[in-house]
Amino acid sequence: MQRRLSHILISYHFMFDFRLALSVSYCCTNKLNTPKESTKMSTITKLNEVETPNEITAKYKKIIKDNGIHDEVSEVIVKHSALQGAGMVSRQLYATVKFMDSSFTPLNLFVKEYIDNPHHTELIDDIKAFEKESRFFTEYIPALDEFCKAKGHEGLLDIYPKCYYGDKTLVLLENLVLDKGYMLLEASEKQNMEAVSFAITNLAKHHGLSYAFISELGGPEPFFKRFPNLDFDAYAQPSFRKTFESMMENSIKSNIQILEGNNVAGKERAIETLESLAGKVYDTMLNTMNKYDSEEEKLFVLNHGDYWGNNMMFRKDKVTNKITSHVAIDMQLTLYNSLGLDVGFYLFSSVKPNVRRAHWQEILEMYLSTLKETCANLGHPIDLSYDELHVIIRKKIDFGFWTSVAFADEACIAGYKELNLNELDDMESFSTELIKFIQKWIDENPEKVKESAVEMVKLMDEYTQLLIN
Repeated sequence: MQRRLSHILISYHFMFDFRLALSVSYCCTNKLNTPKESTKMSTITKLNEVETPNEITAKYKKIIKDNGIHDEVSEVIVKHSALQGAGMVSRQLYATVKFMDSSFTPLNLFVKEYIDNPHHTELIDDIKAFEKESRFFTEYIPALDEFCKAKGHEGLLDIYPKCYYGDKTLVLLENLVLDKGYMLLEASEKQNMEAVSFAITNLAKHHGLSYAFISELGGPEPFFKRFPNLDFDAYAQPSFRKTFESMMENSIKSNIQILEGNNVAGKERAIETLESLAGKVYDTMLNTMNKYDSEEEKLFVLNHGDYWGNNMMFRKDKVTNKITSHVAIDMQLTLYNSLGLDVGFYLFSSVKPNVRRAHWQEILEMYLSTLKETCANLGHPIDLSYDELHVIIRKKIDFGFWTSVAFADEACIAGYKELNLNELDDMESFSTELIKFIQKWIDENPEKVKESAVEMVKLMDEYTQLLIN
């Protein structure tokens, strides 16, 4: 099976040297904006709980056959991934494609598709989430691979998973969990320095790859003409704001209430900082994204847009339990902007606070070293000092800081795991329902709430010290 497939498909050699050398994109010759796309998947129904096994198998037979694999499929087994709360944009499923010839290795896929709730689907359409991720994997990654090869540097793209198929409603990726032993770390616990070293260097590679490739193509205008909508700003869309602004405001209010209800040193100072943003935190975030000078713009990159613990996976050695590799996932909120957006968001959403404070300079130096090495290897070196990088991140801190305060604390993460998007009447109730689950966590965890109040004081002090107006 492996040998036959490798002759049928385009093989990308940067992908971990796996035995099954399948294409990163089955549809790289069928772009999202070509007429063929509209007929390719229009007759395929969406996965849901009422589909029969025969209907599921027929769907995947069509996908596989349309993309050059003609080996007879015996059955397709689809089940939920049990990752509720791990993603807000899509429903995640596992699909195992079995072949008539039992000697062929089954193909394990990770399936991302629309959630059944039509209100949620409308939001996802507005922010072009599936289109972005599909373009990223089926158009950008193959072109980037050729660029790296032309520069004599293969292996730089092993920071992304393989994608087997993508369109505006469906993305099929390799199943990193079943086939490769990757895992999500517990987001609420946040990352230690071992995990940080993998995540921050791969973020630097992601940024460096895009910077060099955009430069090679002559700048952002020709780049985004070739790869449209990868720079689409979801955060500025009214539907996105309508859903998430209330969550951010509720977070401000909740943290003020927690501080008021706990006798911790410095709480008045923290409350004052929080109250200064009440009613305007979303606009503060947007203004940070849209405010930059010409010097900073020279270092714009293709941001991940949502680079935090739940959007990355790690693989560990089974004997030592040490991390051996890391992959970035979920490319649905990419945007072209300052590299400081991703870096700040990651530092505050995903890194243990004591690790961030104790190793801030070390972490940024790791990022900077890898960024400069990646750009230089690809023929587009950058001149950036640590002090300059530090200032950029401080200028952009409002984006990552306030989104992290709103969405990445332990109470909120616990709430996500309880929330079922399919049961919402509309997306306006998203925040209301989430708050109920957060309040439940607060009521059940008084000791942790006290700890969060202490941490919030430290966090507000950290923010005040870093902020550049």
